[in-house]
Amino acid sequence: MRFFISNALRKSWRTPNWLTVLLLPASYLYTLATSLHKFLYTSNFLKAQKLPVPVIVVGNLVVGGAGKTPIVIELVQYFQKLGIKVGVISRGYGRKLASTQLVTGSSQVSEVGDEPLLIHSSCQVPVSVAHTRYQAGMLLLDRHPELDLIISDDGLQHFSLQYDRAICVFNEYAWSNGLMLPAGPLRQPLNALNQLSVPYWVLAPHEIDLPHAYVVRKSIDPNTTNLAQETRHLAFWTGKKVAAFAGIAHPELFFDALKQQGFNVVQTQSLPDHSMDPNLLLTIQSSKLDWFCTEKDAIKLRTLSAKNIWIIKLRVQLPETFINELSRSLSTLKTVAPNYHDPC
Repeated sequence: MRFFISNALRKSWRTPNWLTVLLLPASYLYTLATSLHKFLYTSNFLKAQKLPVPVIVVGNLVVGGAGKTPIVIELVQYFQKLGIKVGVISRGYGRKLASTQLVTGSSQVSEVGDEPLLIHSSCQVPVSVAHTRYQAGMLLLDRHPELDLIISDDGLQHFSLQYDRAICVFNEYAWSNGLMLPAGPLRQPLNALNQLSVPYWVLAPHEIDLPHAYVVRKSIDPNTTNLAQETRHLAFWTGKKVAAFAGIAHPELFFDALKQQGFNVVQTQSLPDHSMDPNLLLTIQSSKLDWFCTEKDAIKLRTLSAKNIWIIKLRVQLPETFINELSRSLSTLKTVAPNYHDPC
């Protein structure tokens, strides 16, 4: 039922219909509530907390599926090459535990969430999750006091944590109908970026008329690995029938990307974001087709060794001008953490 409702909402965002009109009053209430929430912090009725090291927020103005996690991974790897000790904090959407957790190699998706586990696995970087990102950051610094910089995976709307730089990621849905949730995909109005008190950059899949905006190029890695750790070049499947599944915010974008690569995708299965269907796994294991999935899906299946589940790796190329601007901006920030205690 949740997935059916989600699909109906996304269709109404692309093509306004009766559901759009029906949800307009709820959007007005949502706008009022979010504006009040922000006002309480900007007016100092509620105090935002600050971590002892600089924080970069990688967030978005639209609900889900903007491609933040691949960009976080790319940024982490860039800073690691520079010798900057970086960690990542997240709320860990989709996890079943509410406690503050440090992500480790033995962590389960149900404990920490699929995206934090994917970031840790891809970069071997310290990652922590908590209900509030301040708690996540303090736990991270308590376990890794050597860190120079923290990246928050999502959090532009998390006003209780002060951050020093912001990166806003857009997807194709940002310009759907320009309405706030639930009648539209926006979590904040598009002009919210103008109200930020810190330097910010915008990353989008195409050129847009916004300040500090850059185009991010995305590509599919030509080499893929299955759950049994076998590697093949994607050219192997030229002319062959394949299938695909995805439990992400916009599964259709993944399926379309495969078809644009020339794959003969004869079967697809969409799942709710952050989820996995055991019945689908049974279908796949008995299937004669090879199935493709995203890295985010694969991290939930890492205990399996199915040879017909192949992982499509998405690569992003950050513009050199953006990277240079971000580096120069960060060079002005203090990166030595003072003494602090762990409140958790």
